[in-house]
Amino acid sequence: MNAGQKAVKYIGIFIGVLLAVCIIGSLAWLGLGALRFLTGGDRETGGFAQDITGNITSLSIDSGYGSLRLAEGDGWRVEAENVGDSFTCRVEDGQLSVRSEDFSLWDFLRLGHDTPSITVYMPAGQLESIRLASGTGELTAEAPLQADTVRLDGGAGSITISDVTTGFLQADMGVGKIYIQSGDVDGLKLDGGVGTLDFTGRLEGDAVIDGGVGEVFLHLDGAAEDYTYQVNGGIGEVLVNGEQLPDGRTENPGAGRTIKIEVGVGTVSVDFPE
Repeated sequence: MNAGQKAVKYIGIFIGVLLAVCIIGSLAWLGLGALRFLTGGDRETGGFAQDITGNITSLSIDSGYGSLRLAEGDGWRVEAENVGDSFTCRVEDGQLSVRSEDFSLWDFLRLGHDTPSITVYMPAGQLESIRLASGTGELTAEAPLQADTVRLDGGAGSITISDVTTGFLQADMGVGKIYIQSGDVDGLKLDGGVGTLDFTGRLEGDAVIDGGVGEVFLHLDGAAEDYTYQVNGGIGEVLVNGEQLPDGRTENPGAGRTIKIEVGVGTVSVDFPE
């Protein structure tokens, strides 16, 4: 698939998603409003609080909609408010899995009850893996994340990470937003959709970036000369310290680390603030 075909594909995906959301939203507003009037449209919700015991080696979070916060604690503990029957919290083979409710059109149209609010308290220490998925909600990691591998799935919501240290970070933007305020990673893989990803920190190894239709901003420690840049662009922009790199070329060959960039109609910007 050449650059022009990729650009057409990404534009088609973006327009299709936008039209689908508008049409579904308009129809659902009328249909669900009438159904709520006739049936009440209410669901039973409640609270949850549990200390988590045992040896936790990995963490998997699906926040659905609503808000989910990862906070520092002396031990593992999960607290939740306004959660329904689909909320789950379990430990299996050393993995703590927390799943909030799935996306609901009641809540999207502001016709439902109070949205879920979940807090996961986690102690300091290295985990084998961390996976965070925001769904349509907001996920905030105030606690430092330390793991061999970390995966972020943006969905249509937002993920904000205050600090992450990992051997390999993979992020799928979706149509949402991912903000990493301080990172120390060995390897990096970013798969773009129509969302935004903003990373600030240290990249010790190589990176592979697929910008898609969205925007990717990397604010890296070090200097531009520390990396080789391999660019395969569509009609989007690839910028290093504000200067656009030519498509189909390898810049600064022979550097110790490599950043491979493929961009559709979006923007990938790499800068090195002092």
